[in-house]
Amino acid sequence: FNNFVASHTDVAAITFHTNYPAGNDPFYVHNTTDNLGRLNFYTEIWGVPWLWMDGILEPNYPYTTTSVTNAYNTRKAVPTSVNLTIEGSYDDATRAVEVTVTASTDAALPAGTWRLHIGLTESGIYFNAPNGTQIHDHVMRDMFPSYNGTSVTFSGGFPQTASASANFTLMGLYVAEECRIVAWLQNHSTKEVYQSGMVLVTELTGGLSGVADLVSLTGLVGAYPNPFNPNTTVAFRLENEGPVRLGVFDLQGREVAVLANDVFPQGEHRVSWRGVDARGRAVGSGVYFLQFVADGRSESTKLVLLR
Repeated sequence: FNNFVASHTDVAAITFHTNYPAGNDPFYVHNTTDNLGRLNFYTEIWGVPWLWMDGILEPNYPYTTTSVTNAYNTRKAVPTSVNLTIEGSYDDATRAVEVTVTASTDAALPAGTWRLHIGLTESGIYFNAPNGTQIHDHVMRDMFPSYNGTSVTFSGGFPQTASASANFTLMGLYVAEECRIVAWLQNHSTKEVYQSGMVLVTELTGGLSGVADLVSLTGLVGAYPNPFNPNTTVAFRLENEGPVRLGVFDLQGREVAVLANDVFPQGEHRVSWRGVDARGRAVGSGVYFLQFVADGRSESTKLVLLR
């Protein structure tokens, strides 16, 4: 399958390419054209796993949690002049989605062939894969209008802007609450990504920014890596300052650990879980549930620990 994770910070998308073109892989078969098209865009990919950061091949192979973190932090420190916003709407009755992605820059961009990409991912998908993974997150479902994206140009006075749009209806097998719009601006001449953003489909209620410093809604952003061993980082955002409680529960509903129980300021925050219980003892492999409670709302997501 082809997993895509988009960052909320001023760095480009991180793309994990894991492709099993055998007939029994449901993610590959579900959208063979876009899977192959995006994989073939990176012509050096011939096996798995591979990590690309900003369109640049991560030199450490095989990748590890440390190498991914180091690569991410290195690229995160590189500034970009590009802001990316994601706006649109989702109709729960018809499952119709309308989305527009706008990239703007206050500085001249390098020469090249620029494209805005819009993708649809789904998380929390159960499939007992050959490698033992059962819960799959950020799985690529579709790309609009295709894996080639939309060709855009930047010209005129600053700020210069370019946009791309997509209109579609969620398939019946998709769980709307687990679906995300991911978008990224990429120079196809160099393969470098200059900005990316991500938003839950159900949060498309007229306008939402995909840029980290424009916090719009309270909620979980996600956990990375997931599955994990031994650590995972949980990200959440707050529209307003307020109390936050993050608890980890097992499949029987018993609370295993409390990751946060404090007042946090407005913005995006990250906390880590080392796969231990409240007494600091390592817990076993399996599926756990992370519950986020803040601003009068409760939200949960699956965490998969593989030891």
